[in-house]
Amino acid sequence: MKKIMNKGNGKLRKEVMFFILGIAVAVLCSAPYMIFRDYLEKLPLTGYIGLFISCMVANSTVFLPASSILYVLSASTVLNQWICCLVGGIGSAIGEQAGYFCGCAGNRVVKDTLFFQKVSRWLNKHDFFTVFIFAVLPVPVFDVAGVAAGSCHMKWHIFTLASILGKMVKMFLTVFTLYHVMPSMLELLPAKFAGFM
Repeated sequence: MKKIMNKGNGKLRKEVMFFILGIAVAVLCSAPYMIFRDYLEKLPLTGYIGLFISCMVANSTVFLPASSILYVLSASTVLNQWICCLVGGIGSAIGEQAGYFCGCAGNRVVKDTLFFQKVSRWLNKHDFFTVFIFAVLPVPVFDVAGVAAGSCHMKWHIFTLASILGKMVKMFLTVFTLYHVMPSMLELLPAKFAGFM
């Protein structure tokens, strides 16, 4: 019994460490857009290349929660918002290839889970649509879809196209909501609430 409890605590500790590591990586990759703001405004190509690499690396870590949305939001404060969404979406989708190829190689970590089996059934019925929806969702479950797509032998070009389109839509929706919808909604609030914002 004691061994089981220690094993459970060790797993929880490991998950917490991965979560903290993911947040630390996200903050470190976003910091240059705040620190070197003036430089990036003068040389935007450097910022776009950095954004592409950051999103690709963040999404190539299977089951490590490092969000590329944070990078896109940080870069959008300095660079063109819509180009950031395109670059971030493509970089994220290319990074997700790691999960796909893990599935092709036969990853046993998630294959026995009920969620993985459900995703596999959805992929067998509607492969493009399933990958697209998982790419749009604002929760870190796309790695499971990537591994499932690889293990179900989904065609690589269909997986990649669905990933790129889904990731771009997610980036566009996030940036549009945060920078365009939210400020408009705040303006509609009565003046007495303005002090709290």
